Amino acid sequence: MMAVRKESRQHIQEEGLWFPERQQQAVRDDLQALSQAQDALCQALAQVQIATADKADELGERIEAWHREQENREAMKAARP
Repeated sequence: MMAVRKESRQHIQEEGLWFPERQQQAVRDDLQALSQAQDALCQALAQVQIATADKADELGERIEAWHREQENREAMKAARP
């Protein structure tokens, strides 16, 4: 009976089903990959936020310019006899 258990355990270890060192390394590798992906996502999010702020500034400037143009047109219309 003991020989069967030993063979089963050896088979499991050789097949990688129970290899704590390999499993721990795989978990570490997965965690490192997740950490790198998280860093990349954070960098991408920061770039999106910067781009959004830039576009908002640009849009704000365009709106202000449009309002100035409207005011100038109204002033010109009012100045005409």
